[in-house]
Amino acid sequence: MECFCSKKEDIIISLMKLMVEKYAFKKDTIRNFLYLLKKEKNNLGNLYQNANFKLALIQLKYSCYKENLSWFSKILNFLGIYKLLQTYLEHEESIVQLEQLNREIVYKENRKKQLEKIRAEWLREIEADSNLVTEKKAES
Repeated sequence: MECFCSKKEDIIISLMKLMVEKYAFKKDTIRNFLYLLKKEKNNLGNLYQNANFKLALIQLKYSCYKENLSWFSKILNFLGIYKLLQTYLEHEESIVQLEQLNREIVYKENRKKQLEKIRAEWLREIEADSNLVTEKKAES
């Protein structure tokens, strides 16, 4: 209950994962914990937006109720977990693609600046060379 009062997201998520991994056989404890989560939903609103929390919550619910599910409910639950994972992976993939695009844009901008510097230097050299040629012609 103290973790709800302090609203430490990482503590709640790690506690949920621990319950799924090591204490899945303690169904009453898990049901009580799920009840507390539901009761404190208004206070933990931002936590429900966290993808890790959603995944841990689904795992916790499934571990608690899997013996009571029909085969059809198990399939629907699995598809729900699969869809959540797929959405999370698509989100992560889009973040990676955006980062790659940003790096590519920065690279192209830097490369363009470097090419402009090289072009300006070449133009100065050509102008200096043409000035030398015109000076030599003027002297002769």
